[in-house]
Amino acid sequence: MPQNNDYVKHARTALEAEAHKVVQDSNRLRDNLRQAGKKIWHYLLFVWVIVIIAGISYFIVSRPTPKATKQTPAEQHAAFSTTPAGQALINLLTQMRQAQLKKDINLLFEAYSPDFPDLAHRQQLMREIWKKYDYLDSQFHLSDVIVKNKTLILAKVTWVIKARNRQTNQTKIFSKTYQVYFSKDSGKWLILKLNPDTEKENLE
Repeated sequence: MPQNNDYVKHARTALEAEAHKVVQDSNRLRDNLRQAGKKIWHYLLFVWVIVIIAGISYFIVSRPTPKATKQTPAEQHAAFSTTPAGQALINLLTQMRQAQLKKDINLLFEAYSPDFPDLAHRQQLMREIWKKYDYLDSQFHLSDVIVKNKTLILAKVTWVIKARNRQTNQTKIFSKTYQVYFSKDSGKWLILKLNPDTEKENLE
């Protein structure tokens, strides 16, 4: 009888050890499956990220580039007028307008560069015109602006002037258009050169 008890105890111990080993193996297998599942999800997530990035890149590359909208001359003029250089040229032409109405020769030629060709002759010519005519009004229009560099701008300037003949007292309106070279001298924009472009009326 004692031998049977020892056998039973031994068998139970062996069975418990085997069951414990089975549980350990089962837990180990479950942990391995869990880790494998995590790795699979990580790989799947990585693949999806690559696919999404590739799709976005393809869409960006294959999308047609929108054509730049060409500005009209009026839009170009409006855009240039808001720049520091554009505002400086408008102020310069406004100064000339005021000088013409006041017949202020000094104020007028402060707008000209010292390097302007035949400056003295132009001053004399302006004095002769003012002896014959009174400027009642004048307006200017700046167009076709080309910025050559930081110190040189080419533009068309059209003047529309209302003047009265001092002898006949007759009033007429005339316009002149010039190709004007503006140069920046000592931080100030001045008229370097101008060439008549079209003339509908000429007081000279």
